Amino acid sequence: ARPRQIWIKTKLYGAHPDSLHRIGRQLTAFAAVHNLKQEEGKALNLIASAFTNKGDLDSSEHYLLRSAHVFETLHDDHNLSVTLNNLGNTASSRGDLAQAIEYLTRGLKITEALGESSGMARVLGNIGVMYHMQADYVNAMDYYQRRLGIAAALGDQ
Repeated sequence: ARPRQIWIKTKLYGAHPDSLHRIGRQLTAFAAVHNLKQEEGKALNLIASAFTNKGDLDSSEHYLLRSAHVFETLHDDHNLSVTLNNLGNTASSRGDLAQAIEYLTRGLKITEALGESSGMARVLGNIGVMYHMQADYVNAMDYYQRRLGIAAALGDQ
């Protein structure tokens, strides 16, 4: 199967973790054979999603770190920022809020450098949630306000 066909299968069967894992492995194998590094990084993210859906956060983090390495090597900042956001969410689910903030902040810097306003708003909101969960309401409010400013500029209600 070709990458496009595999991604279509993901949309059709993606709700089930075992399907995500199987499709991710297929795409990773295809990408390795054809030296499609960006697709490999995306497939590793897909496998991480399967493990997250199964509640295996350690395995999810393992695959996300591998994915981040691929995107760093390619200098693919957009997909690296997405992966760092996923790593932040995984760390948060594990209860490691400090690590979550670290990943999210790293991703935010990349997203800001890329000028991706909607991505910045999303990550700012996520960082705000992490501070809120730590009862650091001053920092939480700062990130929420920054998020709202961008959302208003984008016309997001």
